[in-house]
Amino acid sequence: MWIGRGLSLQGEGAEYERGAAAVRGTHGVHGGGYGTFNEKEGTMYWYHENDGAEGVYTAVFRYTHNDKRSKGPLAIYVNDKKVATVEFRPTGSWDSKWDEQAVSFTLVKGANHIEFRTMGESGPNMDQFTLK
Repeated sequence: MWIGRGLSLQGEGAEYERGAAAVRGTHGVHGGGYGTFNEKEGTMYWYHENDGAEGVYTAVFRYTHNDKRSKGPLAIYVNDKKVATVEFRPTGSWDSKWDEQAVSFTLVKGANHIEFRTMGESGPNMDQFTLK
């Protein structure tokens, strides 16, 4: 499904638990919305099929956050296994100044459950992430 073609997963298209939720009908984002942690802890997750080989892929996150005391860290889980931790530097806005951050991790062939979990504090607002 995404091998060699890239795949953009929209923040507002995730499933959510705890404090996380979708914000829809906004401007300046891809897909018309974004996922937010609402200044709380929470989880966002997606389920997608990898129709290519197992391998290391780079996820580029488009995000924003304005907490100058935090890097809004997220733990990345693939199929219930922690594969990475990502920190996001403040962008200077909660909804208009977007930036990108990249991290690499392994995806298996077939089903992949990709999950972002906060780590003791709120995470950034997530417009999308693109797998390459």
